[in-house]
Amino acid sequence: MRGGCNNRMMKEVRIFFSSSNRVLYNFKMAHRVKSIRETLDVINKERQEYNLGQDNTGNAAQDGRRYDMLKKKAIRFDDDPYFLQSNLIGRGRDMKKICDRLLDNSISDENVSVVPIVGIGGLGKTSLAKLIYDDEKVKKYYGIRFWVCVSDNFDERIIMRKILQQYDGSGKPEDCIIDKLPKNIEGKKYLLVLDDVWNKNQTRWLNLMKFLRNSAKGSKILVTTRDEDVARTMTRDESYKLKGLSKEKSLSLLMKMAYKKEGEWKNQRLEEIGTEIANKCCGVPLAIMTIARLLCSKDTDKDWEVFNSREFANIKQEAGDILPTLKLSYDILPSQLKQCFTYCRLFPKDYEFKPIDLIDLWMAQGFLKSPYNRSMEDVGRDYFMELVWGSFFQDIEKDVYGNVIMCKMHDLMHDLAQKEAGSNFALVDNSNTATYCHGEVLHVSIYKDEVSKWVGEAHSRARSLLCFEAVKEDLIKDISKNFRNTRVLWLPKGVHPKEVPKEIGKLNHLRSLNLSFSTFESLPPSISKLYNLETLNLEQCWYLIELPRGITELVRLRHLNIKWCRKLTHMPMGIGKLTNLEMLSDFIVGEKGKDDADGLDELSKLKGLTNDLKLSHLERLGKGTNGSFPIKSLNLQSLELHWDWDAKEDKQVPTHSEEEKEAILDRLQPHSNLKGLIIRGYMGCTFSSWVFQLHELVVLEIWDCKYCTYLSPIHQLPFLKSLYLLRLSGLEYIEDGYMSSTFFPSLQEIKMYGLPNFKGWVNLQGNDSQGKEIPEEGDDFLLPIFPTVITVIRLIPITKSHIGGLM
Repeated sequence: MRGGCNNRMMKEVRIFFSSSNRVLYNFKMAHRVKSIRETLDVINKERQEYNLGQDNTGNAAQDGRRYDMLKKKAIRFDDDPYFLQSNLIGRGRDMKKICDRLLDNSISDENVSVVPIVGIGGLGKTSLAKLIYDDEKVKKYYGIRFWVCVSDNFDERIIMRKILQQYDGSGKPEDCIIDKLPKNIEGKKYLLVLDDVWNKNQTRWLNLMKFLRNSAKGSKILVTTRDEDVARTMTRDESYKLKGLSKEKSLSLLMKMAYKKEGEWKNQRLEEIGTEIANKCCGVPLAIMTIARLLCSKDTDKDWEVFNSREFANIKQEAGDILPTLKLSYDILPSQLKQCFTYCRLFPKDYEFKPIDLIDLWMAQGFLKSPYNRSMEDVGRDYFMELVWGSFFQDIEKDVYGNVIMCKMHDLMHDLAQKEAGSNFALVDNSNTATYCHGEVLHVSIYKDEVSKWVGEAHSRARSLLCFEAVKEDLIKDISKNFRNTRVLWLPKGVHPKEVPKEIGKLNHLRSLNLSFSTFESLPPSISKLYNLETLNLEQCWYLIELPRGITELVRLRHLNIKWCRKLTHMPMGIGKLTNLEMLSDFIVGEKGKDDADGLDELSKLKGLTNDLKLSHLERLGKGTNGSFPIKSLNLQSLELHWDWDAKEDKQVPTHSEEEKEAILDRLQPHSNLKGLIIRGYMGCTFSSWVFQLHELVVLEIWDCKYCTYLSPIHQLPFLKSLYLLRLSGLEYIEDGYMSSTFFPSLQEIKMYGLPNFKGWVNLQGNDSQGKEIPEEGDDFLLPIFPTVITVIRLIPITKSHIGGLM
């Protein structure tokens, strides 16, 4: 009886725990689902920590549409007449009133008086101050002008150093005592702009004024600040309170930035919707511009109405706070652009950065996805331009080719990046070290003497380390030990031992290494172990004598910057192994016969080179060198050809024959779409015909070519904007014969200097003069009219000269 009962119980237990028991099955599955969810939560948290978004690169159609849209935006950006000064629309009256105060000597009995501009963030205080600073009347009135961006850290000695650096280019050491203006500024009238001031400590302000008071009466300090209390700290005079734009000006700015022509919206439904949207921006130009960029892709009234009633309606914005509006533009960014933007939080406020540096940093972190077989650099430029387009960056500076070369983030955009970046990012200075010094942070930037405190602790999770102070040798050892997994080591203020410690070779994961402005003489052989390195920046390492041979093992290297490394004598043997190089700033031709030096033929293996390239020591190209050099196959933007003898009498005269000199230049011909050409130290009498047949040229500079007596016709180059003819001691004429009516249609700047034998632009002797007199000796030397020239730097040593239409 008892045995039967036990058997039944065992049978029931087996049935209960069998897979057919739905109650138990559901119980087990609930626990498994819970466990999976917890695992997914952990993965999602780590995804957020590493700023990993959805990878949409597999969707070719979506990538194609996005790429086409970026191209359209780039075209609009290039042709945009409102872009660089768009937030100045409607500020003409403000500018006049402030200029009147700056030009009025009677408003103060003091030698130096202060004119504060006060207003909330995003109103355009800095842009207005820049317009005033560059005004012709202001420039004429103040012979000496300085601009200093102050930001959060008000340090009177740093401000004075920046002033002196602008005046004479001197970089004063950190421990240098500065107690007054230089003697050659004393007693003179100056204008000083202090931008973005937050200091309310009157003692610090008075300390600065001790330095600035010994000037002529009428000197002014123009200050921009958000805080009226800051202005009161500086002066008892009334501040200029900058207000928001009027409703009419706000609407005008919105429509212009959204690329709506007046005929498309005036007296139509779009005007009503646009007015509602503009009014919600409270007259703040930064908010208006940001929203306008979102509206660019919305073509119909209905699209605008939906945006206004849905997306924009959810914005909770208080007076004086436009951050919610800016966040709206951030929220709609693709995940890869969000992580690129938040990464910029590592730069200090008001820091000016180069797009190429940003692209290097993004690339090192794996943020750049490359569809369509496009290079990561091209994708990075697209990402950057889309952020520019969305008003995430400002103060855009372009070079003569139209490329953006410098920009920075508005303070409010920096605040947004800081908020969205979260605790995985740390910008450390002496005010917040305790807050951020934890081992879990992923990306770190350090400045203000905090480097040693940070790098002495282990940070195994850190993926970026940016130091904005000079670093000593022992700290490199600490970094190599405690930041083993970092992908970025950025030391733009330099490393200051005589050599870099070998321990740097332990940073196996390093993708981007910036050692610019350093004082070391060599790099250790261990650098060849950085197999993942993609960017090596050695710009202005003045004392660097040679690159290590092992650098040719860095086969993933894409960018090698050795600009202004003046003591470098050659490229290491085997440099052609670096076939992934996209950017190489300089190629230094080695001396023939030396085992450790490479010749110009190695360039033929670097087929991916783009951008700008300088070829140095071309005088080392031997006699009888046959064949063409591989320059023509490179897709360069600009090319500099440099022979290292100059036009001075005490320099060694080249032993090449005239034919050999001209033959070498012939074989250095670049591709026909080159935009910039610089020739220095060429010793031939005539230039190759290709030099003046580069019809895409924007910049042409010819220096120290002492035997050249005239140039071939150059006046018909249709896109030439900048022409430099410097230290050409043998030059008599620019061209031989008469010119056509098409004369430099695009030229904006011409600089002529060191031309002791110059007689005139055109040599009319021996040609049909068509009734025109050839000037007698002592007459004015006639130079032609330059109809589009903006800047003429005329330093021709001629007693009487005339540039038509300009003098």
